[in-house]
Parts: sequence; structure tokens; C-alpha cells
Amino acid sequence: MLFALLGSAFFSASAMIMPGYVPPINDGVFGQNQYYSVVYDGEGEAAVGAKLLIQNNGKEKIDSTIIEIPGTGIRMIRAVQEVYGKEQYCYKWDQVCVDEDEYSCTKYERQCDDWRWRSKTYEPAYYSLDPEEEELSESVKYTFKLEKPLGEQEQSAILLYYKVPKSAEKKFGVFNFKFETAKTPYDVNSVRVAVNTQEELYLKGGEAETQYRATYDTAFKEMSAPSEIGIQSKALSNFSNQITHTNGYTKTTSGLDPWESFTVEGKYAKSRATLYMGAIIGWVIGALAFLTGLGFLIRWLIRRSAKKRKLNSTSKINRPELLPLKIVGLGMGVAVGIIILIILSSLLFQIISSNIHYQYRSLIGLLIILLNGILVLASITGSSLYFGIKHGAIKGVLVLVTTITSLLILGIIVVIVFAIFQGGMTMRMY
Repeated sequence: MLFALLGSAFFSASAMIMPGYVPPINDGVFGQNQYYSVVYDGEGEAAVGAKLLIQNNGKEKIDSTIIEIPGTGIRMIRAVQEVYGKEQYCYKWDQVCVDEDEYSCTKYERQCDDWRWRSKTYEPAYYSLDPEEEELSESVKYTFKLEKPLGEQEQSAILLYYKVPKSAEKKFGVFNFKFETAKTPYDVNSVRVAVNTQEELYLKGGEAETQYRATYDTAFKEMSAPSEIGIQSKALSNFSNQITHTNGYTKTTSGLDPWESFTVEGKYAKSRATLYMGAIIGWVIGALAFLTGLGFLIRWLIRRSAKKRKLNSTSKINRPELLPLKIVGLGMGVAVGIIILIILSSLLFQIISSNIHYQYRSLIGLLIILLNGILVLASITGSSLYFGIKHGAIKGVLVLVTTITSLLILGIIVVIVFAIFQGGMTMRMY
């Protein structure tokens, strides 16, 4: 049971950096939807794959649109319009009499009473776009002339692949990124942003997922046809779908007004030790401060008890009134030491596992758990036996009970703190 508790506590500390899956947003019937797949490199540059769904909710035809991308020095690598074909479907069926005699209908047939049109989103065609570019002070405005204008209630998508230099700033070995989505003249229904890093980098709050990046160049190389001729491309279709389903450090929002953007902030670095150095230092300082405060508290209680009893300060061995304080202090001290050991071991496991092959991670984890188990058992039994031999068996049992009780209470507190820390990752919307 003790080893089970130790293992669960060990892996709960490391689980705070594992990403949670955020499903893609649902396409709304009204309003626009935006999807972004962002990959950061070791120089702070962001490679962005974007899918902007545009739906004409008005009566006038849309033959062009403006997209403003925050940032300076942006390189627009490729822009494509994804156009959905139309298919006719029956909105309302009816039973129609096709043969009748003098008294009644003898034959009925099922016929459509109301034919309508809908988009065929499963068989899109793709058209190259050549936007007009205008540099602003803190952004770049692109004007796109749509190859296929949108009529009333028609929907299309613009696929973009561009790069934003200096999107992340490096400080003390840690890159702080601030990705801002594009601004459009429409009300945006939903926005989904998935941030990843290159393979050699580590993202705080997410795991890198870069295997899809190879499809970028393959997809856009197929856009060799003239812009007025649309093509059907499996590679471009996969690229479009991957943008909407990419995992990683994922955030969503909804209900943006025209010309509003959504900002996602985070951190990444070349090693987990650098990325979590601030948290490690904070935990160590906090643990040392707690132990120091606990020591001063015990010392103050002892001195206060001595003054009240007015006993001789040299008779420390024969002061039974101080035994409860010693039992509590020893039990809590051992429990605090065990908790610190588990936390530091979990961080050590993360650092080691990030620098070795995945096949050896389980073995390293088991060895660390085994070592921790030996140290924990030695600390609990050793302190109890020592106190029991010196002051009696009952006092040793009391130290054991105090240690286990303190360990359970402190363990629950640490788990709650980690849960709050994991759920406290937030972002801003501008």
C-alpha cells in the first residue's frame, strides 16, 4: 500500500506537464470559424497553418475579403481558397397520387415537395490566391480576391501558411511566446489554436506533435494549376483537416467581434530543466522556508514550556513534558522530508527521461520509485525505532502514527496544489 501511494504521488507530480486533449470546435451555421496550427522553432519564429471559414450571411455576394495578421516581417508562403461544391437534396417528401379510378387513388408514389441545395464539404476544390499586401505598423493587411465568390449562405475556407519572425522572446534560456490570431471584418463564432514546437524543444503544458508538418510542402506543391482552375487534392484536404484536429498546447474561444483577435501565451525551452527551473527553485525555497519556520516554532514552544514550568535548563533528559513536542516535531519533519524527496525525484525523472530513449524511461522510473521506497521506509521505521529505544516503545509507536498522519495530510495538500497549478494556465483575449 505504501509503494502504491508512493508511485501515485510520484507520477501525479510529473503529470502536470502532460497535455489534455481539446477536441476541434464545431462549425457553426452562422458566423465564421478559425483554426490555427502553430509550430515554434529554436529562434522564436512561428510557422502557422491557418484555416479561416467564411460564410456569407448577407444577401450581397462576397468576392473579396481582408485578413489582417498581427506581427512584422510576416512571410506569406501560400494562400489557397477551399471551395465546397453543391448538391441538391430533398427537404420535404410527400406521397403523391399517380393513378386513380372513379372512386379513389389506386397508386401512390413518394415524391419530393421541396428541393434545396447544400455544400459538399467532403469533396472540396482548391484555388491558388495571390493577395495584395500592405505593411502596417504592427501588422500586415492582406486583401484576397476570391476565385469563387460566395453567394447568400454559401461557405468557403481560406487556407494560409505563413511565418511570423520574433513571435517568441528568449529570456534566461526560456522562450516566451505570444501568438495572436488574424483579424477579419466578420463576427467570429469560434477560434481554436494548437501550439507545438520542433522536436528538440519542450513546450510547457503540451507535448510536441510535429509529424504532420511534412504534409505542408507536399500539399502546397500540388497547387501548380492556374489560379482560375480549381483542383481536387488529397494532400490539401489532409492539410485542411489536420489544422482543425492538431493537438498540443490547445486553447479555444468564441464570440469575437469584427477586427478582434485572440492571443495565446506560453513558454518553451531546449530542456525541461530550463523550462521548469523557476518552479524547481520555488519549491526548494518554499520547502526550506517551511522547515525553517517549523524549527523556529518547535524551539519557541520548547522555550515557552520551559519558562512556564520554571525547570532547570540542564535537565533536558528528565523533562517528560517536552516529549509530545518532540514526537510531533520528529513526525512532521520526517513527513516533510519524504514529500520533498518525492517532488524532487519526480522532477529528476522528467529531466532524465527527456534525455534518454523512451524504451529506458520505464526502467528509470521503476528504479527511482524503488530507491524512494527504500528511503521512505528507512526514514519512517528508523525514526520510530530510534525514538522508541530512547524513550520507550509506546513513544516510538506515537512517532510512527504522527509521521504517517502528517504524510497523508501533506500529500493531500501537495496534490491539491498541483491540481490548482495545472488548471491555472490561462490566456488573454484582445
